[in-house]
Amino acid sequence: TLGVITEVTMRIRPLPPIQRYGSIVFKDFNQGIDFMREVARQRCAPASIRLMDNDQFQMGQALKTNHGMVSSAVDWIKKQYLTKFKRFDVDKLAACTLLLEGTANDVAVQEKTIYSIAAQFG
Repeated sequence: TLGVITEVTMRIRPLPPIQRYGSIVFKDFNQGIDFMREVARQRCAPASIRLMDNDQFQMGQALKTNHGMVSSAVDWIKKQYLTKFKRFDVDKLAACTLLLEGTANDVAVQEKTIYSIAAQFG
């Protein structure tokens, strides 16, 4: 059958005053899944939340561009923290990317909630 669209309604929303990006690293994908389930259970999902398995994480790291010595040093420190202090295996870890949007207060509440849930899972 053939359908003809005769009318379209669009809703335009203003851009949020604050957009903040974040990431959380988990020991493995299962910890990430448990985290995502808890976020869903508490109904506190941010504007965007994405769990990446180890293959996706490794690909993202491989495609990452180098922004100089300071950036490389910070990345090295992060890797040392994850592998030496937290004892994460770089071949098993998973990561979650976040986008938090809203007013400054909304974003602060979202951050506090999301990161407190993350602390329960690694």
